[in-house]
Amino acid sequence: MAAFLLICSPAILLVLVLVWQLIGLWGDIRAHRRQVEEFRRKWRL
Repeated sequence: MAAFLLICSPAILLVLVLVWQLIGLWGDIRAHRRQVEEFRRKWRL
């Protein structure tokens, strides 16, 4: 059981970190798209 936890806990942490990074990246992409749309509107007017 101890060996199982020793092997699994780093793997679980790694997965959590990867998911967190993906969520952050997705948020950045959405924010960037919004900025691009605002920029286009400003230059059209």
